[in-house]
Amino acid sequence: MVERKKRNTNNFQEFFTNCEHILNYMVSLLDLAEGDSLLEPCSGQGAFIDKILELKLKINIDAFDLNIENIKFLNSKYNDKEINIKHLDFLLHSNLNKQYDRIIANPPYGAYQSKDKRNHLKSVYPDLYAKETYGIFLIHSLRMLKKDGRLVFIIPDTYLNLHMHKGLRERIINNYTIESITLFPSKFFPGVNFGYAGLSIISIVNKTPPSKCSFPVFNNLKSKLDFYEILKNSKEKFCIGKLNYSEIKNNSSYAFLLPTEKLITELLNSNLITVG
Repeated sequence: MVERKKRNTNNFQEFFTNCEHILNYMVSLLDLAEGDSLLEPCSGQGAFIDKILELKLKINIDAFDLNIENIKFLNSKYNDKEINIKHLDFLLHSNLNKQYDRIIANPPYGAYQSKDKRNHLKSVYPDLYAKETYGIFLIHSLRMLKKDGRLVFIIPDTYLNLHMHKGLRERIINNYTIESITLFPSKFFPGVNFGYAGLSIISIVNKTPPSKCSFPVFNNLKSKLDFYEILKNSKEKFCIGKLNYSEIKNNSSYAFLLPTEKLITELLNSNLITVG
């Protein structure tokens, strides 16, 4: 859903912008191959699909969206393409029989849910924060990912350590392998104001994490051009460290503590500081 600059948001909490750097970065992380099946559960205006079609690979694409206006737009836009476009509410889509090699999305952030729908989602995902939609989108998508398949999402960075997202972190750490997390300021989306200071791009593979699992965190991006720098093997310049699964499991909230946050936590837990 990363695309149109004419409107920034709507009742579906869709956010659009023309950001080729982010699109290129996320599609590169997907590492698509000929014949892959791909799902975009909230397709918006088709920005990811456009970028994927540029690869000239035979990809079997399923595109879902809740907004009927988006569906009409997509059907018109891709009327000469073999893309399976469906109008449905992905969070209520219960058919998990079809699995995908790749999943990519910029899901709604904080979209309104009716009381009945929120209660239903809470019954299905009792450990997740039902008022914030992106976490449920992420976990529901992971359930539709093939073994060794890859998912790339752009979501707010609030899942890193907020207590309300403990269940989300715990599910990921216990069942999947995170390849990388890239943090960047929301100002990279020009003209969009959605109440989040920081955003992140997370890449996850559906495989049991090894005993000594860790993943890099990229940060301190100064401009959108830095996404290209990371792809051009300048990872060390932006890598602020690696987070170890064992350390994450050792803290009670499964928080993804960045290096500076870990130092603060260690100091607060030590005998060197007293509060008076």
